[in-house]
Amino acid sequence: MFNFIDCILSVYDFDVYRGVLHTDFYMRKSLVCDLMEPFRPIIDWRVRKGINLGQFNKEDFTLIGHQWQLEYKKANLYSMIFLEDLLENKDSIFLYLRGYYRAFMKGKNASEFPIFDMKSKSISLP
Repeated sequence: MFNFIDCILSVYDFDVYRGVLHTDFYMRKSLVCDLMEPFRPIIDWRVRKGINLGQFNKEDFTLIGHQWQLEYKKANLYSMIFLEDLLENKDSIFLYLRGYYRAFMKGKNASEFPIFDMKSKSISLP
């Protein structure tokens, strides 16, 4: 999702290192992090569904220090599962980012920026 959003923002020539919600931090694409937030529920939903269906297993991860890391051999499987949901929502993500760009360029108030509705997986513009 990060790379998909980063590519779209590059098309609109945003400075992806200048965030709105995430503070600027050396070499972090803070704006990409900001604009991923409305779509985080898509990934959260997929994780829950994957656990319930037995697609995701604790055995696929290794605890290193205080972090759980996905086993390298399982990365492709997990990526394909998440990619399916990303592609299913690609139009909504694009329309949201386009709406964000237009509102930003017109100097609109934050209340006039687009909203992503997870239930209908659609974009609304105030």
